[in-house]
Amino acid sequence: MQGENDKGLDVLIFRMKNGKHVTSEISALFKERAAIEEEFGKRLAKLAKSFTTNEEIGTLRESLDLVKTELETSARAHLDIANEIRIQLEKPCLDFVGQQSTIRKTQHANVERRLKAKATMSANVAKAKARYISKCHEVAQLSIPQPNLAKEATEKLQSKLERAQQQVTQQDLDYVSAVERLADAHSHWEEDYRVACN
Repeated sequence: MQGENDKGLDVLIFRMKNGKHVTSEISALFKERAAIEEEFGKRLAKLAKSFTTNEEIGTLRESLDLVKTELETSARAHLDIANEIRIQLEKPCLDFVGQQSTIRKTQHANVERRLKAKATMSANVAKAKARYISKCHEVAQLSIPQPNLAKEATEKLQSKLERAQQQVTQQDLDYVSAVERLADAHSHWEEDYRVACN
């Protein structure tokens, strides 16, 4: 039965959504970092390409050629880092967000479905209990001795009492059955809730 302070599912769903938000922020960080690395790598490659050493000779040219080679190497390294960030970090993070979203929606739907079933069974128990109590009151009223009744009226009253007692027995069985169905619904709800928490 869901009580007034039964907020566990709401807290769990909130935390899962919050986790999605945090993971999305981390994914955005990876995306931005990859873009920065890519931009820096492209600018270094452009700088290396525009850097010419044709007019120099000797050791100065060798040194300048080395600078150009280092710029090209550094540019490639930054472009590779950008690519690795996208492949190794950003994509798995986005995939994780998608998987968690699917899992969260599935678990939430399962728990909500069970919660509705549990609420329905709880309402059925309340109705069965009310019917049982009503029939018990009817039997109690019919059981009150009435000494001034004629024999025919007494027999009619006895017949009503017997029918009411049979109805009490049936209402008792219905009530017990409703309680058992509620216990079963509660058990299923708890299991789905436990799965959702894991």
